[in-house]
Amino acid sequence: MKIVLVNNTFGNFGGGSEKATIETGRILQDKGHEVYYFASDRKPYYEKDYKYQNFFPKNSKKIFYNIEAKKKLGLLLKKVKPDLIHVHCFQHNLTPSVLIACKESGIPIVMTFHDSNFACPPGTLIKNGKSCTSRDCINGSLISCVKYRCFSNSFSKSLVSASEFFFKKSLGSYEIPEYIICPSQFILDLAVESGIKREKLVLISNFINANDTNNNSHKGYFLYAGRIVKEKGLYCLINAFKDLPHIRLRIAGKGAYETELQKFIEQNNIKNIEFIGLKKGIELENEYKNCFATVLSSLCGEAFGLSILESFSYGKPVIASRTGGIPEVINDYKDGIMVEPGNVEELKNAILKLWNNPELSSNFGKNAKIKFKNLYTAEVYYKKLINVYEWAISPRPEYSFLETIQQTY
Repeated sequence: MKIVLVNNTFGNFGGGSEKATIETGRILQDKGHEVYYFASDRKPYYEKDYKYQNFFPKNSKKIFYNIEAKKKLGLLLKKVKPDLIHVHCFQHNLTPSVLIACKESGIPIVMTFHDSNFACPPGTLIKNGKSCTSRDCINGSLISCVKYRCFSNSFSKSLVSASEFFFKKSLGSYEIPEYIICPSQFILDLAVESGIKREKLVLISNFINANDTNNNSHKGYFLYAGRIVKEKGLYCLINAFKDLPHIRLRIAGKGAYETELQKFIEQNNIKNIEFIGLKKGIELENEYKNCFATVLSSLCGEAFGLSILESFSYGKPVIASRTGGIPEVINDYKDGIMVEPGNVEELKNAILKLWNNPELSSNFGKNAKIKFKNLYTAEVYYKKLINVYEWAISPRPEYSFLETIQQTY
């Protein structure tokens, strides 16, 4: 099968959609499929001398409609004549224009949701620093996002974000794909609530390619690996470790919030927290191998939490917020510990629980490794994904039959 994978970028810049696009391409190629990529020209590329990079549009922050992206994707599709297009993240760069190009080509389309951007303009599900339970945006109101300055606490940015959100919906963007893959039941339920047809939605958990090694050793530190942005709850995480000076935390990643957090650490003379920058490849693997456990203190409604799988693959337990799709991945007090988002005291107690009970932590890690092997490997993902591809390129089955086969996932 010939498949074009579409994503804002074609490189590892620390985002979940980037990793997913690249890893999906790798497993498809390993299974003998022809894989092509379409993205902006932001470098470095995953493949340095990628043959079709001349089709990539300029990397620019297009908000509503990227005419160049639509034109160049159309040219690529005519050139390679794929059997199927798999769209990942397109907001704020490629824009919904790429979906229009896909539709005009007549080629079947599968999409994957990597966040809640289809239901929330900023894609965070946060209002006033807390989890947002309002459904104003889903119900078609511009007011809530702007009123509460949900995007970077800025009136102007929130207004633009809300306008883009409703423009995207007005184009019928999520009616175009044959199927939309949701990484968690949380995202699937939110999609249905947003008005997306249930028969389009398929639940397939995320995966990662990981080596099959067990690692029970550690170098005495907790690890956060991910984007350094406000919605990840890093203030809560830092405040928890501030009161635990005998336990180290290493923060791997980059983002707009880094300078502010480092200033906070300096002002409070915190010595047990270290920012180590964006880590990739072997460097990131070593961070996971050498950590005691990992922490994901998100405030936002995480679609899944890909870093949880990375931790599980190395047999490391995870302390994570009870939000979004995370509770579907972690079994509380079996392979990790769940805490309420933004609760510093609860987070601190969870850290101490693992640190003071190394045998418990080790058992959690073993359970995590078993779960990873059973549920989240590339092979498990591929078997489900290829079924969706085959459904997409075949005549659409009756709804009753479709509902039955989707329930198996």
